[in-house]
Amino acid sequence: MRRWIIRGAAAFMVLLLCGFFAAALLFFTQPMTEQTFDLSVETVQWEVYIQEGQQRTDLLPDGDIGYTGLSAPGQTFYFSRILTEEVESPVLYLDTVNRSVAVFLDGERLYTDCPEQSGGVGELTLPMLGWDRLEPVEITLPPDYLGKTLTIAQSTGLGEKQIPEMEPTVYPCTVTLSCGYAYESGIVAESFRTAIPAALCFVLGLLLSTAFLWQSFRGRWDIGLFIFSLAAFFLMLVPLGAASFFGHYLPYPEVDLNALSRALCLTSLLLFLGSRGNGRLRWILWGTAALHGLTALLGRASDSGIGVSGASGPAGRCGPLPGLEKAGERLLLAVLPVAPGGPGNGAGCMRCPCCGRSHMGA
Repeated sequence: MRRWIIRGAAAFMVLLLCGFFAAALLFFTQPMTEQTFDLSVETVQWEVYIQEGQQRTDLLPDGDIGYTGLSAPGQTFYFSRILTEEVESPVLYLDTVNRSVAVFLDGERLYTDCPEQSGGVGELTLPMLGWDRLEPVEITLPPDYLGKTLTIAQSTGLGEKQIPEMEPTVYPCTVTLSCGYAYESGIVAESFRTAIPAALCFVLGLLLSTAFLWQSFRGRWDIGLFIFSLAAFFLMLVPLGAASFFGHYLPYPEVDLNALSRALCLTSLLLFLGSRGNGRLRWILWGTAALHGLTALLGRASDSGIGVSGASGPAGRCGPLPGLEKAGERLLLAVLPVAPGGPGNGAGCMRCPCCGRSHMGA
């Protein structure tokens, strides 16, 4: 009795220790709470005006999100408001497309697309850009920004022609205030969510490969262990191929790496079960695995020009692969109960993948 109490206490301590450190590891899989404020003209109140020197003229809203009242073609207009939204590490994002901008905080310039124009508010004539920005302009605000007046100068005109043509209506750019660590926190969380399952699959494949080598050194070549390790390694590629930052490290492949890895993992599992089966069941599993793997490879090759990955990760599956993969999964679930040693077959016994022997001692 005393021995069981000691063993139970030891098991409880081990579980508690593993649970604590597992929670510490998984803590970073969740991004921090993001603080974001939409400060666009359709959301909050702005003062929109034109200014020449000290002479200021307010522009009139057109009933939507535009403003009218320019006095000259290509005239720079301004919009300003007092910042009352509090965030940590404040960062301002301006979606300006082909408009050039200059940003001021209480009259102090923080950013400009035209550094050659050194004037302040009311002294700028900003030109249009000759291209469209793909990313918003990112401006870091000082920590004491609260209560100060944010002023944004924005150009008008037709950027394609690069001439200051009159715009009857001007549209202030989209403005967003966010905490600076939100993006970095999201990347860290996604990195952990990607790395943890990939590392677990790698460790599983490494252990299976080691078991295969150990068996081979003892004169027992168990090819099933090697195939099972391939399944683990293919499964490792699934979260890696689905990461949004995949394209920042490697060029996106022309095939859907995520779907192809899942298909090859399932093929390897069918081959492994076939190596553990007997008689007709073995050949059924091996034939299904060969058909599944060949169709997956041919399907990915034929669809290589269709499923191109985007910024958010690999594109969805296309072609004949999804249906075949689901059919393979159904077959896998169907043969497990009747496979030798499976839960529905007590007459046989599947060989142990580590020692190569059956549980019955054969």
